[in-house]
Amino acid sequence: MRPDHPLLLQPNAAQDEILRFPWIAPQPGSPLRSHYEALFQSAGMEPPRGAVECNSLSAARALLRASDRLMLLSAHQISADLAEGTLKILPHPRGRVIRRIGLTVRKGWRPTDIQVELIRLVRLAAARVAR
Repeated sequence: MRPDHPLLLQPNAAQDEILRFPWIAPQPGSPLRSHYEALFQSAGMEPPRGAVECNSLSAARALLRASDRLMLLSAHQISADLAEGTLKILPHPRGRVIRRIGLTVRKGWRPTDIQVELIRLVRLAAARVAR
């Protein structure tokens, strides 16, 4: 959300209050979309019909800064915005949310030694972040 968003004045806002704001929704079929829909369903609500569907982080950041819209994002995705103070976060109403990020390769792919090392380093970094 933007740094002067009305919800920042209500740090203990109930989940249904948070869900009544306009939203930026992940595109249908994207991994984060199921978390977005589950957030509303857990409150017995339907996801808002007027949500802007967007998977472009740069477009979403511009919309967040210019409106009262909210969006589910990882703090890692907007770490520079948080450090600059151009965006703020509220904790997820249902606590910590974890989503899997995977690695897809072609069937029968044989990685080079350098690719094997890169995958090892990516997995190591992911394990550190997950702690």
